Amino acid sequence: SLYLLNLINDSDDKYEFARLEKLISESKVKNAKLCYALAKNYEQRENYTKSLELYNQISPANDEINLKKVCLNIIVENFDAALDILKEVNDKYENEKHFYKGLILFNQKEYEQALKTLDLIKDDPKFENKIPCLIAQCYIEQKKYRTVINYIKKLEKNNIDFENKTDVYR
Repeated sequence: SLYLLNLINDSDDKYEFARLEKLISESKVKNAKLCYALAKNYEQRENYTKSLELYNQISPANDEINLKKVCLNIIVENFDAALDILKEVNDKYENEKHFYKGLILFNQKEYEQALKTLDLIKDDPKFENKIPCLIAQCYIEQKKYRTVINYIKKLEKNNIDFENKTDVYR
């Protein structure tokens, strides 16, 4: 088990990963550490579907695993599954839940609901550089151009920097 874990972490060989995955899938007892390591490795390689399959094999899933599964389901655009998994996440991760729900609502073109949800966490330092772009994008999608201009001016006045700024300025 430790040998396989080290092999997963140290190997760049695609054949080796396939072999390790086969060993895990054929195993009668699922080893959560091995599944987690392999899932994380697939995620780093941007093979999100494979990563999600492996995270789904970890049972019972803790909040960290469930948040990973939510994120991966969003990436592969399986929004209903992401929302279902969010319900299983402990309320101590309430702001993370709001962020992911806002992101899902944005992707489902539910811009008003996304704005309401994101507004709940706009002052959380963990999300302060992600939320402004999403809020601005919601306004843009709603064709509320005056609102987005005022919003961006307010951010600039308060020296608030955020991710994907160039997307908003286009």
